[in-house]
Amino acid sequence: PDTAKKIGALLNVKYILCGNITNVSLSEAGGSLGGAGLTKNTVQAHIIGRVMDTDTGNILYMTKGTGKSASTYTKVKGVVGGTIRFGTVQVTQDSVHNAIQKAAYAMVDELNKKLN
Repeated sequence: PDTAKKIGALLNVKYILCGNITNVSLSEAGGSLGGAGLTKNTVQAHIIGRVMDTDTGNILYMTKGTGKSASTYTKVKGVVGGTIRFGTVQVTQDSVHNAIQKAAYAMVDELNKKLN
């Protein structure tokens, strides 16, 4: 509350939206058939947001958002013993960023529903 008041005075605003990422997790699913395999990595992010009154420091609204980003990795064994790979084995920073961005948008959408 004290920080919200200071930010409000500094920026000369009545309300601020603040929040935090509460969880980022990874799940992996896949399978194989014959010489082909498919792996799907899904990053899921959760964000909690609060609208605060900068005069009082009180929380006026709370909301949350969840976002997911998926990437796939496919491996196919070739006829001559080689393997062809498509996609990325590791989760990329872009996948994490996309999941967090989607969670932020979902949080704002939920906030708009409460305010309208």
